[in-house]
Amino acid sequence: MNNMNQKNLLVISDGFPDLNHYNVNFVKNYVDLVKSEFNQINVISPQPFFPKLLSKIKLFQNFTRFSCYEDYNYENVKVYYPSFLMLPIKRHRQKRGEFFTKKCNEIIQKHNLEFDFIHTHFLFPSSYTGIELKKNYRKPLIATTHGSDIYVDPFISKANLKRTKQIIQNTDLVTVPSVFMSNKVQEINPQTKSKTKLVPNFIDTDFFKPNKKKQDKVKKILMVGNLIESKKVLDVIPTVLELLKIRKDFVVQIIGEGPLKSTLEKQVEKNKLKQYIKILGAKKNKALVKYYNQADTFFFPSKAESFGIVQIEALACEVPVVAGPNEGSKFVLKNYCGYISKSFRPNEFANLLNKSLNKKWNQQKMRNYIVNNFSNQKTKTIMLKIYQSLER
Repeated sequence: MNNMNQKNLLVISDGFPDLNHYNVNFVKNYVDLVKSEFNQINVISPQPFFPKLLSKIKLFQNFTRFSCYEDYNYENVKVYYPSFLMLPIKRHRQKRGEFFTKKCNEIIQKHNLEFDFIHTHFLFPSSYTGIELKKNYRKPLIATTHGSDIYVDPFISKANLKRTKQIIQNTDLVTVPSVFMSNKVQEINPQTKSKTKLVPNFIDTDFFKPNKKKQDKVKKILMVGNLIESKKVLDVIPTVLELLKIRKDFVVQIIGEGPLKSTLEKQVEKNKLKQYIKILGAKKNKALVKYYNQADTFFFPSKAESFGIVQIEALACEVPVVAGPNEGSKFVLKNYCGYISKSFRPNEFANLLNKSLNKKWNQQKMRNYIVNNFSNQKTKTIMLKIYQSLER
């Protein structure tokens, strides 16, 4: 890459993990992907806070979120967490983008940050801020959309749609992880086709790799993800009840946390399925790889999905996937990788899981597919070409 090691990158995102709190990791993964190619990367991640004193007022009792993120640095990356007051009132919600932008400008000026590219993750408020920074500092802007920020949020109101159109229009490039999302960008703003680039999500295929296991009489079906409504995690109950009509030599392992965990636990108890469904909570990546490698099939019933990184993690470990008919699975899965159901009916899921458990898969073929299309090295090459195309 020509002179890129002399360039600085500015990353803006409201979701970036600090050392003490869990937050979405995939933005950090993008930073780690390219950090060796830059001189310096600065990340600004403004966080809202709510005064503890106000939580004593009855009206605000449920709003006790505080910004307690701490700045840190590693290698050539510095991460800043400026905080801004965010009250649960309409006026503050409407001003969120302006608050966000103000804090980013303060950090840039306070620390005399120099940068050659701006890369924002999520269209609002990050890319909204990116537009202002592009105007003020005259630097190229890449905006990455990750999911609901392009196929849900813009359609909540006319104001959201108008704002999203303006953001897309004023970026230099918009990157998307799937064809479905590329189509959504162009649906919102048809004039942006030439500057919409497909950059698939990625994983470290040297980390997520097969570790051959001994065959077990009990077949393991694995689920990984947030325990929330859109992931349709509760569908595992009727699916298991249907699968039990076909076979009984299996167990479903569920890894993840979320608001539906207690409901799921109660339903497992109520339906007397403790023998067949194990809820394991969250697991760090090192442990997660072990679970992938113990699995015979991965179950992904998610309804609203723009990509589904857990699918490529499973396939990289040579585990076939049974998925719901979501857009992410339609983009990722090939017929030699697993099955996509025609509906979300439990009996259909059960039949496909049974079919997957009985089939002798070409595991090397699915592994090669992931390495060739969704590895960190593949995506790194694409990203560096994008930065190079905008170099001034």
